[in-house]
Amino acid sequence: MPSDFLPLSHLATLPSPLDLGEYTGLSAADLSPGLLPDIDLDSDLDGDLAGLRRSLQPRTVQQELAETRHALKERTRELAEARTSQSMLLATIDATSDGILAIQFSDGAMYYNIRYVEMWGIPEDSLEMLDEATLIGLQLAQLKDPEAFLALVERRRANQEVEETGLVALKDGRVFERHVQPQRFRGKVVGTVLSFRDVTERMRYESRLKAESHDRAVLRSLLNSIPDPIFFKAPDGVYRGCNEAFAELLGTTMKAVVGHTDRDLLDPAWADEVGKIDAEILSTLEKSSREDWRDYKDGRRELFETVKAPFWDQDGQLLGIMGIGRNITQRKRIEEHVRRAKELAEETTQAKSDFLANMSHEIRTPMNAIIGMSHLALKTDLTPRQRDYISKVHGAGQHLLGIINDILDFSKVEAGKLGIEMIDFELEKLLDNVSALIGEKAGAKGLELVYDIAHDVPKDLVGDAMRVGQILINYANNAVKFTDSGEIVLTARVQERTATGILLRFTMSDTGIGLKPEQMEHLFESFQQADSSTTRKFGGTGLGLAICRKLATLMGGEVGVDSVYGKGSTFWFTVRLGISTQSRPTLLPNPDLRGLRALVVDDSEQARAVLAGLLQDMTFEAETVSSGMEALAHLAKAEEDGRPFDVVYLDWRMPELDGVETALRIPALALKRPPAVVMVTAWGREEVADALLARGAPAAPVLVKPLTPSTLFDTTMDLLGRHRAALPSASVVDAGPPSVPPEELAGRRASRILLVEDNDINQEVASAMLTDAGFRVDIAENGQVALDMVRRDAYDLVLMDMQMPVMDGVAATQAIRRMPLLRRLPIVAMTANAMAQDRRRCMEAGMNDFLVKPINPDELWAMLLKWITPAGQPKAPPHDGNIPPAGARPAGEPGGGSIAALAPRSVDVGLDGIAGLDARQGLARMMGKKGMYVALLERFAAAQKSVPGKIRRALDREDWTTAERLVHTCRGVAANIGSLHVPGSAAALEETIRVRGPRGAMAPLLMEFELLLGDLVAAVEAALAPTPDAQHTPPAAMRAQAAVPLAMAA
Repeated sequence: MPSDFLPLSHLATLPSPLDLGEYTGLSAADLSPGLLPDIDLDSDLDGDLAGLRRSLQPRTVQQELAETRHALKERTRELAEARTSQSMLLATIDATSDGILAIQFSDGAMYYNIRYVEMWGIPEDSLEMLDEATLIGLQLAQLKDPEAFLALVERRRANQEVEETGLVALKDGRVFERHVQPQRFRGKVVGTVLSFRDVTERMRYESRLKAESHDRAVLRSLLNSIPDPIFFKAPDGVYRGCNEAFAELLGTTMKAVVGHTDRDLLDPAWADEVGKIDAEILSTLEKSSREDWRDYKDGRRELFETVKAPFWDQDGQLLGIMGIGRNITQRKRIEEHVRRAKELAEETTQAKSDFLANMSHEIRTPMNAIIGMSHLALKTDLTPRQRDYISKVHGAGQHLLGIINDILDFSKVEAGKLGIEMIDFELEKLLDNVSALIGEKAGAKGLELVYDIAHDVPKDLVGDAMRVGQILINYANNAVKFTDSGEIVLTARVQERTATGILLRFTMSDTGIGLKPEQMEHLFESFQQADSSTTRKFGGTGLGLAICRKLATLMGGEVGVDSVYGKGSTFWFTVRLGISTQSRPTLLPNPDLRGLRALVVDDSEQARAVLAGLLQDMTFEAETVSSGMEALAHLAKAEEDGRPFDVVYLDWRMPELDGVETALRIPALALKRPPAVVMVTAWGREEVADALLARGAPAAPVLVKPLTPSTLFDTTMDLLGRHRAALPSASVVDAGPPSVPPEELAGRRASRILLVEDNDINQEVASAMLTDAGFRVDIAENGQVALDMVRRDAYDLVLMDMQMPVMDGVAATQAIRRMPLLRRLPIVAMTANAMAQDRRRCMEAGMNDFLVKPINPDELWAMLLKWITPAGQPKAPPHDGNIPPAGARPAGEPGGGSIAALAPRSVDVGLDGIAGLDARQGLARMMGKKGMYVALLERFAAAQKSVPGKIRRALDREDWTTAERLVHTCRGVAANIGSLHVPGSAAALEETIRVRGPRGAMAPLLMEFELLLGDLVAAVEAALAPTPDAQHTPPAAMRAQAAVPLAMAA
């Protein structure tokens, strides 16, 4: 503001020409010729009319008046110009965006423009009475720091010459720039002018700018710290930025890159190539990735991977191309090295697998013949020396086969190809199998094998029985191998119970050589043995325990060992198992046999306790003693006390007085009611019988350790001459009352069911159940026939086998589900495979539910109740034709699956002596109709004896599908008639074929399957023979016939 700035209050008081009289004091009458008084115009006009002040010299009035008029005209002109300037200044001040306040010191007058009032929010009604103190009060109320502002005001008042600029912050977030400048007139300070400018947005912008500047600095540092080259280009190809790595790659500086193009920085050929890539990116707006070799002047050649992509601003405006490169030369070298190493490893693995498969095949082929033939030879009449030789050959062959199995199992586990099944199994049968495989070896070394199964361990479980048995057998084999005397005790305890199952802990304890701590450390690792020297006493692969660890882990458990060197070892493992919903009756004697008194005589404390516990479970009152002499004394004392024993269990081999001698001395006690005697041994039954006979002792039943509840129960009940009271009975074939369809099925009878099954025996079993229950049944022999039938007729339910020729159940179901009208037709799978993946296959194909063969009638009734709509409700699509498709047969017509069509010769056939057959189960599936069941057995024997040969021929031509189907069908059929052993053997063979296992692995499984099936067929044929002298192939002969061709074909 200029130093001679006119105070705003003065601008309003300048005189106009009409006010001249006020300044001269003259009236018009006074303006006459003559002398005029002195007039101090300079004083009256505030000094603005320079040169007018003078003393009027005596002159004429006309002269004076002329001069005065001239002076007044000049004054009027100047005043008009001043007023114009005043108006322009006031308009300019009101138009500015700054708020302005002018204060005059002389009288405190203030002037403020409209913007000032708006900025400080001064109420209109207070403007007229506004003074400086009130104004300052209004300002202080709005400020964040009123004390600091008040200090500024006081400093201004104290020093009127002060000129300053600063910022004031308001509570509402605004920021004003405050400028103070003194107002001068004729060199004197007559007031002050304060201007306030709203700089809120500017401050925010500056803050953002500062933050962005900081971010850019951080980003620049970050980019320069990245070793990979990074750059930014505008759409015209001009570089807008890069990091130091990119500049170094080009051999220049960042400053030299920015503002230039590829043609300025690269050789022409490379620049052209880069330009084409950039043009394509800008055209497609898609990122690009490529690898390029870069040659350096020093001879280096390196491979770079460059990724480029378009980038945009926040408004979607294309800014250019962003790129990042990476030197991948070393990575490529490593990848190439890894690739070559992987190929080499795969080649090595394949070579190893091929070698294992070939060697397994080459070894198993003669070994199968050796084991099979020696097994058959041992069943013939041999001299003791011949038997010894053959036994050793057989034992050596089994040992070698075990080593091969370990190697193959380990290979499968390592490759992750070993699956775990979840199927129902009986723990007792599993332990029986372990006994059968281990008992003879333990007996040969004079070892006792004892089972101690806790009472709360469920009898029926769900899991992979074969793999649990594999671990138990491995542990038991080791225990026998490393124990020369004493006993081996297998225990089973429930370690944890959950809503879905149990964690079962098995232990195998021995009294063998034990292990040192350093031997236990790596015992469960591959290829580790307690003694790894070539002169070690005990052989093996060192893989058995590693396999056990892998299997336990797959079944949700762990393995471990506790051992004391020189005293023995306890190997343990845990597995998670489900609890089967199938329930078996408790072994309970008839009321008149309950509470009998039993005496257990055994020198092994563990054996005594286990046997006593089993007897107590049978309601017997059991007492124990440890020797024959104690037993005799105990029997005599019990007689005296009037509490004689009803039965005594004598261990054969005891010190001093063995079991046979003790039995011989019991009559000498002259007991009024002598007890029944049962011999118990860990050795062979025949040896005990021979010892009794040789020493003149009366014949007695013999129990072979380890004992199982059912064996003990059966032997005891038979000994006491009573009928076995437990249900179901295993000694007398009686199906009991047949399964009766529930009353709820009454409203669903006469419903139409399509049975899709390729095997005629399975057709007959299922159709017999259904027709007897009142359902109408049609049969389709494969999936294609079933597909044609559901198109032509209306069905309430389809029972679909999984594996069939032409079209299997999965494919047929998928085809049915593609038909809009049949998407809701209930389809229930029927299969012998109970594994989880089989259930998933069924559900994924579109089936509604799942039945496991052999079909349990009660489960079948439940399934029909669940899925068949009661009468009177809508069915599947209507019938659209009267011509049944080829392969369709109503049940009841010849070949159509009716048992009535078989016309059995007789129903007076003894079924309780057929080895390997649970006739009770088979009869139950035939609704208790013995004649129908006998006809089914006859059909089975005729149809299935040729199956092994068909399987072998299918394998020879590598027709895996047919081979798997043949085994699967036989498995289901055998289960339906009640076979005890064939289904399990067939399941193992089927799984091996399904995974396309090596022939070497299939050979022993196929041999076992063929032998078991041959034995069952022969037993069935013998039982169904019409005359005593009918010719039948004995089981041993069938085994001999099977062994040789299998060895040749394997």
